[in-house]
Amino acid sequence: DGKSIAFSGNYDGNNDAYTIPVNGGVPVRLTSHGYSDRVVDWTTDGKKVLFASGRESGKSRYNQFYTVPAGGGVIEKLPLAYAEFGSYSPDGKQIAVVFRTQVGRNWKRYRGGWKADIQLFNLSTNESKTIGAETDAGNEFPMWHGNALYFLSDRGTELRMNLWKYDLATKAYTQLTNFKDEDVHYPSLGPDDIVFEAGGKMYLYSISSGKQKTVSINVITDRAMLKPKIESADKLVQNVSLSPDGNRVLIQARGDVFSVPAENGYVKDMTRTSGAAERYPAWSPDGKYIAYWSDQSGEYELWLMETGKESSTKKLTDYGAGYRYRPFWSPD
Repeated sequence: DGKSIAFSGNYDGNNDAYTIPVNGGVPVRLTSHGYSDRVVDWTTDGKKVLFASGRESGKSRYNQFYTVPAGGGVIEKLPLAYAEFGSYSPDGKQIAVVFRTQVGRNWKRYRGGWKADIQLFNLSTNESKTIGAETDAGNEFPMWHGNALYFLSDRGTELRMNLWKYDLATKAYTQLTNFKDEDVHYPSLGPDDIVFEAGGKMYLYSISSGKQKTVSINVITDRAMLKPKIESADKLVQNVSLSPDGNRVLIQARGDVFSVPAENGYVKDMTRTSGAAERYPAWSPDGKYIAYWSDQSGEYELWLMETGKESSTKKLTDYGAGYRYRPFWSPD
């Protein structure tokens, strides 16, 4: 009915299922199991929330489907051995379900035995049939609308996750979006639209018109995290370099290079770059220069500074992309 949102949240040390009114308010906790519960969908009548949980898988780390009343109550398990993402048929008698998924993996374009396929599972007869097995690409996030299934797949020539349609009557596949650089992520079905994210933007795809548009979002805040503030760096020391005379030490901590006295004296931030990270400071043998790596140009390059003249910094290298590690001065 568009009045509340079901979501997964961690308020008390564990991922559980919650609901919250669309206008805000105190979230209602629906589950309290020690295993993680991931909200998947609502039942077609809006009375229950469907979620995936590994609570009965032990150490095997697979999920199954459960439902819980929208106001909390008795949890019921669906007759599915495995389940990750799914969507009920309009009459609630069937469910389109993905048994295994590549969502959240740290690789893309997977082709192999663990690819995701969509199963049409009959909740009355416990029979199922597979959709999408004819391709080696994955098929994720099934969404049932009328006599069609909408889902994500990278089966297209773009080799990117795009929105597709499967007609249950004709068994025909139709590609609906054509993103060439970014993948489509986490689609969600509404009465006549599908909302999804791609390339950091939100899109709304109209099922009736077949057209998509970007959703303009404005978040108004006081940007409190961008205000200057004092941060302690004493527990973030990573690299040090002793001065030739042994009176001071260069310390890398929290992305800056500090000069610290061996015994008595002042502490000085030598680089003072909140927007860049300095690493591996190294004092020259004569004590006149300090070398260090910095990414203030966009990539880690070697920089040089005269001791006591912080304004004398200059970039020495143009290596480009890559990580660099501790530099060593020659004895002369």
